[in-house]
Amino acid sequence: MIRLSLLTIALFSSISVQAAYTLRMPLENKLGGALPDNSLSWIGGTNGGAVGGGNGSGGAGNGEGDAGSGSQPLPEEPKVKTPAELCNEKAEAAKNLFASSYNDVFYVSHKIGESKNWFTGVTTEGCILTFSSPKNKTTTCTGKTAYTDSISPKLLEGGIGIMKVEFQYYGTCS
Repeated sequence: MIRLSLLTIALFSSISVQAAYTLRMPLENKLGGALPDNSLSWIGGTNGGAVGGGNGSGGAGNGEGDAGSGSQPLPEEPKVKTPAELCNEKAEAAKNLFASSYNDVFYVSHKIGESKNWFTGVTTEGCILTFSSPKNKTTTCTGKTAYTDSISPKLLEGGIGIMKVEFQYYGTCS
């Protein structure tokens, strides 16, 4: 019975034992980390120096609440752009491409829409751009797709990043 009691006590005492460790990882370049030197600023802390060195009212200071000796403002988080804003930017880039390289191709419209990849069956949402090119340079008139084929890659994912390109034609074959 004593053995069972000792075994029970030993089991319960081993369960309550906790291990503690500290992981120290360098953050700034001068210590071997990836962040630029002096890019971290500790603010807060009321223990006179362990964190921030101030009294909690101004950041890293002299322990008296000095708000500026050594602290830097935190950088603003970059604004995440909506799909519509990104599509607008891509449409502007396409307009610039047409103006600089294709004087007979014109921007018509752009929108956010869905496109289905017929090989994979996956439907994705993205920017769809419609442009107008001369009919006399199309397959209908020339039997070749070289002109529009030269434009599309510059607009699609490998170029500006338009997801899908739609064509309109103007003029006649003559």
